[in-house]
Amino acid sequence: MANKTFEVTGFDQLKEQMDVLFSFYRPEEVLKKGTVNSVRKALRPVLDNVIANAPYDEQTNKSGIHLRDTAKITVRLPNEKDKQSSFYREGDVVWGMVSVKKSAVSLSQEFGNANTPAHPYLRISMETGAEEALNILKEQLAHQLKSFMKNVTPMV
Repeated sequence: MANKTFEVTGFDQLKEQMDVLFSFYRPEEVLKKGTVNSVRKALRPVLDNVIANAPYDEQTNKSGIHLRDTAKITVRLPNEKDKQSSFYREGDVVWGMVSVKKSAVSLSQEFGNANTPAHPYLRISMETGAEEALNILKEQLAHQLKSFMKNVTPMV
């Protein structure tokens, strides 16, 4: 599986703000109420790209279920299985992904096979939506941090 790296700046200031929040509030609350929601909103343009770019062939599809119909956003705190993955990096606090139902059809459409040429739609959707997703993430994190300070009860 191919990896693409994006350079993002400004996370040093975010880390400082999060450290201050964590000194007053339970980290789980900050992550679940703020970061998870921010990542989910940031991935929406990527999901929209997947839905728009997923191969669609009504004539040969007998099931009536199309790849675009199975596209979804999943956002979670990394679990123990995630931490064993080659994609996990120390310090990852939230994992967000856009996916479709894993099947022979979805894999052969994305990567191709002996009978089908590749029609990448997941990777291309991420690449074309990455910059917009990062901008939304920055905006959402700033907004979530401000609203969090107003709405969360400090630890006692």
